[in-house]
Amino acid sequence: MTQNIEGLRSGFLDAALTPESGYGKGILSEAVWRDPPIALMPSGHPLAGKKRIKLSGIVKEPLILSRPDTGLSQQSQIEQFVRSASSTPNIVSRTTTLPMLVTLVLAGYGIGIATAAQLEAVEVDGIALRPLSDAPADLKTWLMVREGTLNEPLSRFIERARAII
Repeated sequence: MTQNIEGLRSGFLDAALTPESGYGKGILSEAVWRDPPIALMPSGHPLAGKKRIKLSGIVKEPLILSRPDTGLSQQSQIEQFVRSASSTPNIVSRTTTLPMLVTLVLAGYGIGIATAAQLEAVEVDGIALRPLSDAPADLKTWLMVREGTLNEPLSRFIERARAII
């Protein structure tokens, strides 16, 4: 993420997509993608029988999260909302990849949290995916541009990004 911002500031990049906003003066940001958080658990877990589960109901369960520095988008946001539900969540493992998160959940080590888009392609027997009913707002991906650098191709890209939401 730091490389993207450095690339914007230096003029090497015209735009960057990042999971966070607020990179200071001269960088404009706009949320262009919203993605709900999803809990994944073994299908035999007692909470798997519910259509939706509460974040407040799983923060004391063993949790498996991706490390915020892995490049998996929105992990810092996931960490923030987990900690907003409990100052001492029961995080038992941190992974570097989504397949490892799924593997640990399938093995019964705990409940994982990822985004709906990340889990779109996950169709593993034995895994239940459940939306979180009391999670804060959807997780966001931000489009960042340098102030005063809009050109025609970049403007078209921004309009296209806005239309996708």
